Amino acid sequence: MAMETATSLAVNLGRALVLPLDHHMHLSDKKEEGHDNGFNHEDFCHFDLVEVECQASEVISFVEFLNREAVTGQMKDRTTGVVSFPPGNRTDWDGFVKVETRKKGTFPWIRNISRKLDWDPNTCVAGTPSEVGAAAAKDLQEIFKESQDGTPWEERANLHEGNPTAVDGFPFQRLRELLGPR
Repeated sequence: MAMETATSLAVNLGRALVLPLDHHMHLSDKKEEGHDNGFNHEDFCHFDLVEVECQASEVISFVEFLNREAVTGQMKDRTTGVVSFPPGNRTDWDGFVKVETRKKGTFPWIRNISRKLDWDPNTCVAGTPSEVGAAAAKDLQEIFKESQDGTPWEERANLHEGNPTAVDGFPFQRLRELLGPR
């Protein structure tokens, strides 16, 4: 389900979906003569159709991502803030994802440039602005503030029991219901 989750997040957030490197896929290790057992997600999922159906979505390979973002100096080490390049400035890692690559190749580098979010589903709520840009993000924050009316959570927890908010209700009402027990 990880790929389905990543795909739906990319589509809903209007972000590019970067496909993972070619690598061994579980249960595909029966190598017969003349048959390849190295696969990527494009072999199983039709991402070209995602781009057709959701024209706001973009699906790119990991190699394209590295060429577009990493080699041009857009990636920074999250602890030092210094520009960080892929190991050896290499961009084509397809077929090289083995145990040693996981230990000292792209995987440690990705961990160092990626933003790690502390996420607790009991206290956090994800929200997607209706449009791209700082103004839409600010509007979403205002909706969140509006939903916090000072009612203690013990009272909010049962406020909507038997009386759910309509799916097409106002965003602050839907958020208030979602935040009820938190």
